[in-house]
Amino acid sequence: MSVTVDDAVSQWIFSNGGYVGSNMSEAEWHQLADDPSANLNGYYNGTAIWTDTPGASASLIFQGTELIIYSATSPQGGQMTVLLDNSSANVSLSDPISQLGDWVYMVSDLDPGMLHAVTVQAVGGGRINIDKVGISPPPQSPFAPAMPQPLPPA
Repeated sequence: MSVTVDDAVSQWIFSNGGYVGSNMSEAEWHQLADDPSANLNGYYNGTAIWTDTPGASASLIFQGTELIIYSATSPQGGQMTVLLDNSSANVSLSDPISQLGDWVYMVSDLDPGMLHAVTVQAVGGGRINIDKVGISPPPQSPFAPAMPQPLPPA
């Protein structure tokens, strides 16, 4: 069983330059629904967030054993870096065929007793987006989770 975190929920923390907070537009992130020409069919809950600003990032703190990031890929797709706890991965959203709701990043075997921090950051080359995130929750524990190290950048 997994928990789905939509791109539109308030748990996302956005940053770009000196701005950090929940206001996505201040950090150069946008709702796809704000684009009148956008086709929202195929996106989870009919929503997605996007940016084409290098350095703009979106972060989420969660507890779970597995994380999957779903995005759209397209010929105009850009490059993003996914930072999770102490590791990073480069992910390309460029594909000759446009596809919605693809899982583009997955990691499993995460420590169930710890809070994890994931950050998606635009690198360049086009538009990146987040449709949703799937998280496999940990088994119930009587202990509070440990804070992620390092914390997302401020």
